[in-house]
Amino acid sequence: MAKAVVELAPGVYRIPTLGDYINSFAFLDTDGQVTLVDCGLKRAPSRIVRALASLGKHPKDVTRIVLTHAHVDHAGGAGELVASTTTDGVHVHTDDAPFARSGSAPPRDTSTGAGRLLSRLPGGGFAPVDVCEELHSGQMLDICGGLEVIHTPGHTPGHVSLMHRSSSVLITGDSIFNMNARM
Repeated sequence: MAKAVVELAPGVYRIPTLGDYINSFAFLDTDGQVTLVDCGLKRAPSRIVRALASLGKHPKDVTRIVLTHAHVDHAGGAGELVASTTTDGVHVHTDDAPFARSGSAPPRDTSTGAGRLLSRLPGGGFAPVDVCEELHSGQMLDICGGLEVIHTPGHTPGHVSLMHRSSSVLITGDSIFNMNARM
């Protein structure tokens, strides 16, 4: 069973929402604000809220939600979390913003075998969410001393990775798969 919260660096936490396979991340600023990165599947918000509570935080402390991309396993819980936090919507790359607004995943690349297989699976939709900011590569977000947006397209047109330079934590969304790796 996955832990409720894994500290990656001071103020930076990984929140497993489905084993170690699907994760959200919490950045706790010194002023008490919380930023969530990714929101898991539709059923993930209750796990995220429990994880926040274990850190002494409440959903109303969440002032920003950043999505690495608009797939159901990263945006599925976004609608519920936006409604229970103080955010005005999500922050997502401009190329994935239309998909977040419509609650539909970008089309899969069917030029690969995996893409053809995944494109046949049902359930790619999620609750539409308001987008309060469209992100772009090189942008520095005012989160925990600075979180750099790095456009890493391929998995989706607007997929981003997020680099927290002060701690060397890199949130890669789905651009790197390293499930159950042992050190």
